[in-house]
Amino acid sequence: MSLTFNGVNSDSLDVIVEKYPDRVIPERIVETVRVPGRNGTLTRTQGFANVVQDYDVYVSAEAAGLPSASAAMAAWLLAPEGYQRLEDSYNSGEYRMARLIQNADLQNFFNKYGRATLSFDCLPQRWLTTGETATTYTVNTTITNPTKFTALPLIEVVGTGDIVFSLGGFSVAIEDLVSSITLDCEAQNAYDGQDNLNSSITLSDGEFPQLAPGSNSLTITTGSVTSITITPRWWTI
Repeated sequence: MSLTFNGVNSDSLDVIVEKYPDRVIPERIVETVRVPGRNGTLTRTQGFANVVQDYDVYVSAEAAGLPSASAAMAAWLLAPEGYQRLEDSYNSGEYRMARLIQNADLQNFFNKYGRATLSFDCLPQRWLTTGETATTYTVNTTITNPTKFTALPLIEVVGTGDIVFSLGGFSVAIEDLVSSITLDCEAQNAYDGQDNLNSSITLSDGEFPQLAPGSNSLTITTGSVTSITITPRWWTI
């Protein structure tokens, strides 16, 4: 079996995943608050913590020798900066954002093959590849979130003039749109290419739209809208 990190498949480096990896579940980040005069404590959930995902791998180096194979594997895993896309053939249809957090020392067997454990520091979400599909809407509709977790979509609005639309109960007013605007609801940013357009939008309660589990209505209230394209970014744990 194989894994793909930063667009490179382990098979291309003769790195083979030896067994099914553990299914790691993230821990909730919870703030505990003591209220004077009340028994017990109150808690406030602040999301999920990162997880460590391990892979036990076998490295074949009969042709090039283990030092050369080890150097190639190290470059593959350690050269990228920041979080990179991580997929494996065991969990098709989903991926993590990950980075290697410690050296992957190889056990050397006769200089022809080696074994190691790759430990990746991963963001808690398991992103679904189905959530990467952008769908274009031209009329009011309903979008169904198939997961149990609220998604923060990428939204592109094409149109002109003053526009008001709502998604999942969150209203967005866009002032004097020239052609298009993109709302990144995760990054909480509005832009058109390199142009920052945050000053052109007004959000209900200051919140970017979210897609809650289940049905979410998309409603165009005001303005000349050619289309609204939504990449939902479904995720699970």
